[in-house]
Amino acid sequence: MIFLVILLILIPGLVTVFFQLLYLVLSFRVKIQDIAVPWRGDQPAEDISIIIPVHGEDDTIRGCLQGILNNVCPAVTAVVVVLDHCQESTGDVVSSFVEPFAKQAVTLTVKTLPADIYGKVQALIYGGRSITTRTALLLDADIILEKDAVSRLLAFHQAGGHVFSSCLIFPYDGDDQAHPLSQQ
Repeated sequence: MIFLVILLILIPGLVTVFFQLLYLVLSFRVKIQDIAVPWRGDQPAEDISIIIPVHGEDDTIRGCLQGILNNVCPAVTAVVVVLDHCQESTGDVVSSFVEPFAKQAVTLTVKTLPADIYGKVQALIYGGRSITTRTALLLDADIILEKDAVSRLLAFHQAGGHVFSSCLIFPYDGDDQAHPLSQQ
């Protein structure tokens, strides 16, 4: 009887360890490709909406929105910031960007998740319901974009020819320290 109990406890653990090791081994076989796609001004522009879920990021959302404002891509027509149960001060920071975005003909919409909905994925879905563009850029509130980032991301997306694209954005290291891989 004790032997059976030990087996019932040990077997699920061993199976779990086996599959975790298998995943780890197979993940080393994944090839990460660095695809540098230059932006060409003759590419047809398509409108882009940017959706940013925010939860407790008072100190980073200002830089994120300023980075979007500093971009030189006229394709951005709407920015939707979804507040995920944030402090009132976060909403105030975001709302202070409505006028600067309007001066660039970009609509900044601030939405608040309903009380019974939580989380980043739910915030993205909630924000996605209010966009009208075919292309959406999903950003975290701590992402600070370089001046040509949106154009480069759009070029990357268009070059792939797929319905959706995914790419890695390296963290911001400061004005004097660019990430070595961001220099293409």
